[in-house]
Amino acid sequence: MAKVIPSTQDFNRESDDAFIIDTRENAIDSLETAASFVVRKDKLKWKWITIALHHALYSFCVAALEQGNREHYTLVSKDRKGRRADEGWFLQNGQGRFRSRTILHGDGPGYIIKWEATEEEPPIVLQQRDFGENGSQQELIGFWTALARVQDGIGAMGRLTITQPLQLTEEEWSAIKWLVLAARNDFMHFVPSSIMYGVQGFKKNCLTVLRPIEFVALECNAILYDDREVTTQRIRKALTELKTACS
Repeated sequence: MAKVIPSTQDFNRESDDAFIIDTRENAIDSLETAASFVVRKDKLKWKWITIALHHALYSFCVAALEQGNREHYTLVSKDRKGRRADEGWFLQNGQGRFRSRTILHGDGPGYIIKWEATEEEPPIVLQQRDFGENGSQQELIGFWTALARVQDGIGAMGRLTITQPLQLTEEEWSAIKWLVLAARNDFMHFVPSSIMYGVQGFKKNCLTVLRPIEFVALECNAILYDDREVTTQRIRKALTELKTACS
């Protein structure tokens, strides 16, 4: 059954019974939500901080890939192939012709996209990816695909001269894998059990994850904010509160 999404046309924009969210506000709200939990006195707050930080990183990656193009969503729609969706694409620019391949980081599931020079004739071109005319009817790419594409300085993040790809350190890779696999996934799909977690480990990994979030949100130059000064203040305030809580 097709998803039914209420249209904003059904509501008065000034109504108390409505709210508006877009790609960028979705990401900022998740970051501010993570920060809002730091004032709680109980240690279970770290469950919610990690869940919100995962969603913030994911959402900022999607916003960076969208780059304000809400009509075609060329790099955030999914073809159900996972990592293989980034394998075998051709790209031609002033430096020559390249073909993409994917390389797992460690034992996965995170990966990077690498472009290698080729003399092959491309059957498809990167700019001709067919994700459908209406991105809202397509399935969103997964977390690891979004993370791989914001690290791709040749293809996804190389479309504009001002954009900068995310570069992760080994410590950041480790913290992100922990955030997704050992924290967020366990909490979201909690198997009946009784588990003890160490708070210091949560603090250390969450603090490490904040640097990639900050870079994608504010430094990669791919996200176009309507009121950059106000938005930047909101993002920096949330990051400061989280850094203080995690230090």
